[in-house]
Amino acid sequence: MHYQLRDYQIELVQAVLQRWGRGQRRLLLQLPTGGGKTILFGAIAKELLLRGERVLILAHREELVTQAAAKVSDVTEQPAGIIKSGYPLDLSAPIQVASVQTLSRRPGLLENVGIVVIDEAHHASASSYRTILNEFDRAYLLGVTATPIRTDGTGFEDIFDEIICGPTVSDLIEAGFLCPFKLFATPQAMHTQNVRTVRGEFNLKDLLKANDIKALSGNLLSMWKRFALNKRTVIFAINVSHSEAIAARYNQAGIVTEHIDGNTPAKDRRAILERFSSGQTMVLTNCNLVSEGFDLPAIEAVQIARPTQSLALWLQQVGRALRTHPDKERAILIDHTRNWLMHGLPTQPRLWTLRGVRSPDPDLTACPHCSLTFVPSQCQRTPLGLACPHCNATIASLLPDLSESMDIEREPYELPDETTTELEEVSPAVLELASEFLHLQELLEIRDRFSRSPDWVVQNLLQSNPSLATWQNCAKELGFSDEWAIAQHQEGMELQAALSYGG
Repeated sequence: MHYQLRDYQIELVQAVLQRWGRGQRRLLLQLPTGGGKTILFGAIAKELLLRGERVLILAHREELVTQAAAKVSDVTEQPAGIIKSGYPLDLSAPIQVASVQTLSRRPGLLENVGIVVIDEAHHASASSYRTILNEFDRAYLLGVTATPIRTDGTGFEDIFDEIICGPTVSDLIEAGFLCPFKLFATPQAMHTQNVRTVRGEFNLKDLLKANDIKALSGNLLSMWKRFALNKRTVIFAINVSHSEAIAARYNQAGIVTEHIDGNTPAKDRRAILERFSSGQTMVLTNCNLVSEGFDLPAIEAVQIARPTQSLALWLQQVGRALRTHPDKERAILIDHTRNWLMHGLPTQPRLWTLRGVRSPDPDLTACPHCSLTFVPSQCQRTPLGLACPHCNATIASLLPDLSESMDIEREPYELPDETTTELEEVSPAVLELASEFLHLQELLEIRDRFSRSPDWVVQNLLQSNPSLATWQNCAKELGFSDEWAIAQHQEGMELQAALSYGG
């Protein structure tokens, strides 16, 4: 198969080769899910093969190993050997695609490796990867990932020398290389108070105990029928039993659904994925398996039924549905948690660095009624939503109450009956205001936990220059007047203006 590189892929290939030529040997390349990472590092491998270099590609799952071997072999027109238990060795092939787990246990197996490529490089800090990298420390190194961030939010400056970022999700959607999407989210708040964090992620047992499972799962089946009926769908669950129970619920309703997880035997996994790829299976439920590297453009929808603190996991999950396909007009993202509120939309601007990620100031928003462009956090809130500062037209739906508490449901876990919770489409303006409300709730929780003063809350909130609606909510929580809220909002705007003038 012949692959035609896109303009941005050509530019990224050239950027990598130029930096290697300048002596920067350890590079991290960021490109959104669906941007063609495998084809891109296949093109880079082709250039190195022409120079007589031997190529080693590392991946951490069987599906990623076999997928990379097939596609890179097509791009380079060279055979690719597979190093993984259960597959025959062909060490004469100029390209070797290795399971990290297998190769880390077999030092000395390969010689004269000129380039090491790490697929899904956000896993590169694991000890198995470091063992391999230490063995090939003289080779050029290229890590490739959509999400260059560890689970705990830190980056990779201890492994790579420089990061090269490709186009954003928004860029790729605008160019037609990724699919537009609609995100629907539950108005029920996810409760994570007193839930432990282990290695940067929610403790799953604590989550199940601390949250109303009905609210977390939402009315999965009814919402799927409403928003994603007859669309090929991937569902991300909290744990294996949760995923299995969801699959059982869908099958009872006559929707062909299968469950898959990391402990599913390899032969069964291949058969399940083949049935899903062919369309025999309509819905695939999983736990920690299909969030990375599962390349099926025909996926039309994802349902998120697992809360996560990991930005990387959130972007990997929703990215499953963003690949383009002739039969897909737009992707449907259904979030039954508060991940969208915690991490933002896939199109939110993000600045990736070797130290992690940060989001810059929010984009401007244009009113669809009068075309006024403004910062969403500075517009007036009404009972019906956000009001345009110019024409006063309502431009966003009602923001859900983020402070709603949830009952605690104890194990053993059983999938609850369907609820009647409605999901709402999330707009960027609502996302911005909801993020402000969530920040306020976090400050109030810290105040209660450490006996902070009201002034501490006010000073910390002032730094983020929130909207008047957020100040009014703060006034209500602290027992202050609406006039106080208006004064604080005015002070914040004046401070922001002074800072902007000074800059």
